Amino acid sequence: MCIRDSHTNRVGVGERLNELGWRKIHNETQVAAFGMWDTFNGKAQRYGRVLDLPREEVNCMSNKKAWSRGMLEHGHADKIPPTFLEISEAIEARDNPALHQDWHAKPIYLKLATGVEGKGTQRCDNLDDLIHKWSKIDSTKYLAQKEILPQPLAISPQMPSGYKHVIRAYVLNGEGPKWYLHEAFYTKYAPMETPVIMPGHTSFYGRLIEDFPEGYLEFFQRMCEGIFGLGESFKNVGNATLKKKPAVEVHYHIHGLDVVCDENWQPYTIEVNVYPSLKVDNPEIFPDFETHRKDRYECRKMLDDFYEFMVFPHLEEGKEGDPRGWIECWPRCPSDDDVQEFFTKRGIFDQCAEFAQAQQPGWDTDLPEIRASQQHDLH
Repeated sequence: MCIRDSHTNRVGVGERLNELGWRKIHNETQVAAFGMWDTFNGKAQRYGRVLDLPREEVNCMSNKKAWSRGMLEHGHADKIPPTFLEISEAIEARDNPALHQDWHAKPIYLKLATGVEGKGTQRCDNLDDLIHKWSKIDSTKYLAQKEILPQPLAISPQMPSGYKHVIRAYVLNGEGPKWYLHEAFYTKYAPMETPVIMPGHTSFYGRLIEDFPEGYLEFFQRMCEGIFGLGESFKNVGNATLKKKPAVEVHYHIHGLDVVCDENWQPYTIEVNVYPSLKVDNPEIFPDFETHRKDRYECRKMLDDFYEFMVFPHLEEGKEGDPRGWIECWPRCPSDDDVQEFFTKRGIFDQCAEFAQAQQPGWDTDLPEIRASQQHDLH
């Protein structure tokens, strides 16, 4: 394709565009074919024809307390872990036997509402310990969530013993407005004793479909329902895609969701990353894509599908292209039949069968050590 101009400070997005022959421009009087929000300097790349949503339009989802409240108020409590938004709720649950629940006697995370990468998170032993720690800090800045770490998922034939993981899902706001989920999911593994999973604690990465082929099929449908809940709860974010400046042809935004599952592969979104890492590996250094770090392998798939769906068709034809690995989840939540059709079209059933067949007894022996040794550029 011909060389096009871009304004972007998003690591990964710019790398992939450079690979495809694009060049970054710095003169803001020049109209770029592709623009993204400058996350470092806090200003819009105003002249992009295809433009990431400005920060103020999506910030309502970056505060964990505000985001959780939105989900609860719109009737989607089942899409997030059981949660206390205020310390008064925890105290009431402690003092009123009618409000006691099993999870109150188990570990609970006390989380800073606007913390990043797990910073500010404390792991409490139980409800009493939670209240004790919460009462010593500025309670208005924190919320609490149940730790979801069931045995079958934390320690199973499909996961190295002694490790836990968090799943990263990619969600796209597109015009319509519509919300889409991508088929690529990666997992961050960390030792069980770590208080949270964040880059500093991550031992290695994996691909959900590769490590949990049967779980992937269960997870995907329920994750679609979770994204429908997001779309219902944050219609203002979706509607922001309709606000155009004269030089802008289309608005979009990519979110990164951190998700945990119970023993039935029911997903619970624990937070929304408004500007997730979209870094990919350099093919000049790693020409074999199979050697790319697992998270970046999945991110590359997502970015390529995003460009072919949202960016290039709009620039060339003024309309969206083939969604490829993206499936619409709001305003229309896909049915079981829709998901089955999507799986068939994308070859996901075949991929899952292939990965499941490869999981012969002992396939994961020494897996933590092997994968950790293969992790380059680990945070």
